[in-house]
Amino acid sequence: MKRNTNLQALSRDHHLGLLLAWKIRQGLKFLADLQIIADYIAYFSATALFPHFEEEEKQILTCLEELLNAEQLGEIGIAIDSNYQPFKENFQNEFWKKDAN
Repeated sequence: MKRNTNLQALSRDHHLGLLLAWKIRQGLKFLADLQIIADYIAYFSATALFPHFEEEEKQILTCLEELLNAEQLGEIGIAIDSNYQPFKENFQNEFWKKDAN
């Protein structure tokens, strides 16, 4: 889905949620310790997923793009850019990799 450029940063974060599911599947496939997987889910949720949803709830409603003009969307984009911080992976155990366990 093509997004207004002012909304793309938050939209890209959705890929990280899909990557979370992939990492869990990979960890299970490679028989990673279940506690490490659970720790990663908690870590990812607290540092990336929940903050992302909070930002979306604060800045975006489902109908914004349909109801607002380009100038109004630009104002929202400025607000998002001033608060947005991309997720940086720093979890110590890469359980989703074959040789990590």
